[in-house]
Amino acid sequence: MKKKNFVLILLSIASLLTLCFWIFFTHQKVEDVKDWKEYKNIFAIAVPQDFNATKKERLQEKIKRAQGLFENKEDVAPFWRAMGDIYQYVGDYDRAILVYKESISIVKYDLSSTLNLATIYEKHMEDFSIAEEYYKKAISIHDENPPVYNKFAQFYEQKMKDISSAESVYLEGLKNTGNDQYMLTKTILFYLRIEKESEAKKYAKILFEKYPNDTRYQRDFGYLLD
Repeated sequence: MKKKNFVLILLSIASLLTLCFWIFFTHQKVEDVKDWKEYKNIFAIAVPQDFNATKKERLQEKIKRAQGLFENKEDVAPFWRAMGDIYQYVGDYDRAILVYKESISIVKYDLSSTLNLATIYEKHMEDFSIAEEYYKKAISIHDENPPVYNKFAQFYEQKMKDISSAESVYLEGLKNTGNDQYMLTKTILFYLRIEKESEAKKYAKILFEKYPNDTRYQRDFGYLLD
């Protein structure tokens, strides 16, 4: 009986220490936690209560992949990006920001981490000024990437309600990508949303001239040429 009680006491102490760790980790700035880069701290990941079996399994797959990258010291930046993906997945955005910044400190022109930071600051931190800076940085890293322009333009349109800036980003994207078909379609849809049909028709004409045999565009935008 004494042995059983002793075991129960040890379990209670262990549970209390675990609880204290999570309280400490949650209520401090992550970068202030001593040795946050140590393995045990990096992989101290709380599973959200609303995760079903499928999400838990997916989380374990992500963790397993990250652990493999951790063991390969040559893949330091990919490891931090993998951890950022995990932290985003469980909603730990403070730590996601920290590790994406760590990745950028290793690979200065890290487009993936830069875009992830822009997204987190836009959608989860709602710090639009910082989000804007990261979108601008993403454009400077790769100024011929159509989806980056689209994300940035949608940020201006939907979050900032700045239609003029959104339009400027679309037009810059068209210029720098040589009227890429993805950029053309997104620009047409933008002008339709803001009810500038004449501009939509202008870019629809360019789209059809560049891609005359694409039936998708005939289906979606053919009416603009009537």
